[in-house]
Amino acid sequence: MRYLSLTMAMVNNAIADPELAIKENGTTKILHALDSSVTGARGWAKGSELTVPHGGRMYLGVKDRGDNESLDPHGWYIPSLVGGAIDFDVDLSTSGCNCNAALYLISMPGYDPNQHEAPSSGGDFYCDANNVGGVWCPEMDIMEANTYAWHTTPHHCDAPNGKHYSNCDRSGDGTAVYSLDKTAYGPGDEYKINTLKTFHVKQEFKEENDKVTAIVTTFTQGDQSYSFTEKDSYVESMTGALKDGMTVAISNWGEPDIDMSWLDGDTGCQGKCANSPELKISNIEYTVGTSPTPPSPGSGKWSCVSGDCFEMDSGTFESKESCQAGCAAPPKPKWAWGGACQSLKDGKCGDSCSECDWSWPIDGSASDKDADCRCKTEGPSPTPSKWEYGTACSSLHDGLCGNDCSECDWSWPSGSDW
Repeated sequence: MRYLSLTMAMVNNAIADPELAIKENGTTKILHALDSSVTGARGWAKGSELTVPHGGRMYLGVKDRGDNESLDPHGWYIPSLVGGAIDFDVDLSTSGCNCNAALYLISMPGYDPNQHEAPSSGGDFYCDANNVGGVWCPEMDIMEANTYAWHTTPHHCDAPNGKHYSNCDRSGDGTAVYSLDKTAYGPGDEYKINTLKTFHVKQEFKEENDKVTAIVTTFTQGDQSYSFTEKDSYVESMTGALKDGMTVAISNWGEPDIDMSWLDGDTGCQGKCANSPELKISNIEYTVGTSPTPPSPGSGKWSCVSGDCFEMDSGTFESKESCQAGCAAPPKPKWAWGGACQSLKDGKCGDSCSECDWSWPIDGSASDKDADCRCKTEGPSPTPSKWEYGTACSSLHDGLCGNDCSECDWSWPSGSDW
């Protein structure tokens, strides 16, 4: 219960999420890189490049949640990819053995049995085919990878009751590049794709008669390329989820005590993912037939997006030169944030702190020598709550929640036992 409370507080008090430039059908589009904040590891963006730190997870959205807003359960960027494709460049050079750098599609938000959006254990409306966070939904793993291994895996689910899924195929129908061609992909120039260098990925969702009939993945690096195709009835079963639109999630995880042999064990690699790797994704481009969000309108000017300049239908600069002169990159976050400290005056928080949390250097770990309690929010101490809160109730109408409640939790008077 304490974990849930801390996680929800971190989501509700998040800083504004950075802008990220992508392309949709050849036109530059500005999205928001929405950070889940569940671990305190925050990502950052510059122009069309997104960096996800070790332990982080981010989503692409059409709406910035702002400084004091929770994530919008319907604020995701979810174009249909049936008959379309997604392209991106990826730098996996620091993601060694036992690490998992992932870019995947999920049918966020998930729903509870009462057909209400389910916030999941992290409060960010996350769902997937392995019930991480306690909410099921279809999942399309475009990339689960490190420098030694790459898996592409669709996961379908049992037929839903309305919008609620009660079970999904955890294993999915995956393809491992190493099992197809041991010389295609790996860390070094002896491989067709040298994963110590940035390479380009294109994944196409081929369509016939309004159904996905094949998923074609192509790697390109210089004059080298490698392609593989998945084509069976399982792929076709993903049509409905892909047509409805699925949210892009990008995560970067792995720890020395987590077994990732299912991903890279067959390669024979050795390592424990103990180097806090950074995952860099850039130049994301969607080719879509339909999109629920229109392209940015305007008059053909230049825009500054997270420190880089892009020619768009709308913008605040008349030329590329004036944009470059006035476009400053946002600073890389200095600290990663964890849970609340015991008091508002612990460590380096001082006397005027309203949110005192454990923190550590963004490139380090929670046990770093410079880790300490620091003030995340200056200002007067918040008014103590009359109630303490526990886990979610069965529905949004239980007990005293009424008819207009968006989050109904078990509660009890502050200072007493639940």
